[in-house]
Amino acid sequence: MKIQTARALFYLGTTLSVDFDALTDSQVASAIDADALTLIGEVENPGEWGGEYQITEGVAISDDRVQKDKTAKRAASGNMIVFCDPADTGQQALVAAYRDSGKYNLKMVADDQPAGSDSTPTRFYGRALITSARVLPGTIQDYIRMNVGLEMVYDVVQRPKVAV
Repeated sequence: MKIQTARALFYLGTTLSVDFDALTDSQVASAIDADALTLIGEVENPGEWGGEYQITEGVAISDDRVQKDKTAKRAASGNMIVFCDPADTGQQALVAAYRDSGKYNLKMVADDQPAGSDSTPTRFYGRALITSARVLPGTIQDYIRMNVGLEMVYDVVQRPKVAV
């Protein structure tokens, strides 16, 4: 089943260390759920969360084909875009995280549970360096936005919704 982004919630955690490589997905989710999470308001676009492999390529002199191989795994780089609200505590936390060199926990909660249900929605967990916080004034017909750089440091953990 497809998951829509509409009404999803995004949270910034602290620099509480969560080792995604050493823990199971369930343990990662529990650790970040136990972190002090701050809701980030007015998210327009959460950016890319995930990973990719770097590609090594070359052409042998005796061959006319580019040879390619997957090499090192790399977590994604992306930008979260929010409608600028200096009074929003989540956006204030993002700006503070940008000024800090720590790696911050992230959580996204999808709105994919049936109305009135006690089920648990789909959740996504990540860890990132917050590398920029730039204001985008835009044009006369735009909202002022803030573009927040995210350098993910691990692959994202996805926990599917749980029906009750």
